[in-house]
Amino acid sequence: MGTLTDIHEQKQAEEALKDAARRKDEFLAMLAHELRNPLAPVRNATALLRRFINGGDEGAQSALNVIERQVRHMTCLIDDLLDVARISRGKIEIRKEEMDLLEVVSHTVEDFQSDYHARGVNLKAEITSEPLYLEGDRTRVAQVIGNLLHNALKFTEPGGQVTVRLVREEKSNLKRTGYGVAVLEIADTGAGIEADIVANLFNPFIQANQGLARSKGGLGLGLALVKGFVELHGGTVEAHSDGPGKGAVFTLRLPLVQKRDSQPVKNETALPRQHLRILLIDDNADMLQTLSMLLGIEGHQVITAGDGESGLQAIRENLPDLVLCDIGLPGLLDGYAVARAVRADPKLAGLFLVAVSGYGQERDRQRAKDSGFDSHLLKPLDFGELAKVLADVKPQHTR
Repeated sequence: MGTLTDIHEQKQAEEALKDAARRKDEFLAMLAHELRNPLAPVRNATALLRRFINGGDEGAQSALNVIERQVRHMTCLIDDLLDVARISRGKIEIRKEEMDLLEVVSHTVEDFQSDYHARGVNLKAEITSEPLYLEGDRTRVAQVIGNLLHNALKFTEPGGQVTVRLVREEKSNLKRTGYGVAVLEIADTGAGIEADIVANLFNPFIQANQGLARSKGGLGLGLALVKGFVELHGGTVEAHSDGPGKGAVFTLRLPLVQKRDSQPVKNETALPRQHLRILLIDDNADMLQTLSMLLGIEGHQVITAGDGESGLQAIRENLPDLVLCDIGLPGLLDGYAVARAVRADPKLAGLFLVAVSGYGQERDRQRAKDSGFDSHLLKPLDFGELAKVLADVKPQHTR
C-alpha cells in the first residue's frame, strides 16, 4: 500500500514566505541607508556649530543640544529596527567577553541620571557591592539596561521614582554555571500595564495604548530587543504589573561565571597627534562640506570628490593618507569598484581605505572587506569611531 501527497502548493507557500522575508530585509536595509544619509550632514553640522559657538550663546547651545538628542534618537530607532530583523533571522552579532555586570549597570544608571533629573523623576540604585562576572557583549548588555531605563522614564510621570536593584541569586531555573545568577530588577511607579498587554509585551511592535497623541513615541521595538539580547546571553526577562496606574517591574536573570585571572595591562605611550591628507568621496554635497570643514579644523588637509571616477583620479593625483569613501556612488564606479581599483595599483600600496555607508549589516561589512577596504564606518559618523580610525593611519606623504 502506498500514498501519494501533492505538496506543490505547500512548497509554493513556503517559497513565498521566504521571498517575502528576503524582500522585507532588503527593504529595511534600504530604509536604514536612506534615513542615515540625511542624518550624517546634520550631525556634522551640529558638531561644527558647537565649535564655532565655543560655549557662547546659551540659547544656541540649547538648540544644538536638542538637534543632537534628536539625531541620536533617530539613529537608535534605525538601529533597533535592523537589530530586531537580525535577531529574528539569527544573524545578530554578539561579541562575548568576561565583564562585570555591576560595573555596566552602575555606568548606565549614571549616564541616565541627567535625563531623569530633567524630567523630574527620581532614579534610585540599590545594587550589590560585589562584582558579578558574566560572559557577555558589553555593548548589548548596556543596550538592554538602557532600553529598560528609557522605557521606565517614558512611562513615569514627574515626581515618580524608578528603582534599579542588582543582586546575586543562588537558586534559579536557568541553566546553571555553578556561580549563581545575577538578578537585575527595574521597578517604576509609572503608568502600569494592562493585563492583556503583559503577555505579548516582548513581541515586536507591541505597545500599550497611547491614544491618538502618541506622546510616548517609539516603534514598540525596545522590549523585543531586550528579550532577544537577554536570551542570547542565556538569560530570561519578565514583566509584571498590578494594572494601569500601579507601575511595572522588569526582572532580568543572567548566568554568572567565575572570574578569570586578569592579564597585565600594557603601558602604551599615546601617539602624538598627526595631521593627515584625507580624501572624501561622497555624492552628498552637504556631507562633503560639513565633514571636510570638521576635519580641516582639526588640522587635516582635505580633498573632496563627488563620484567614483573623479575620486579615483584624485587618489592617483594626490596620494592621500586616508580615503573615506561612500559605497553608493553615481556613475560607473561605486565604492567597491574604487576600492578594487586602488588595491590593483601597486603605486597606491599603503593607502588606508575606509568605507562610509548607510548600509551596516554584516554582509555589507564583509563585502567592503572583500573589496579591499581596511575599515567600515556607519552613517551618521560616530566621531569617537572616526578618531580611532585616524589614530591608526600612518602618513604616506613621503612615498
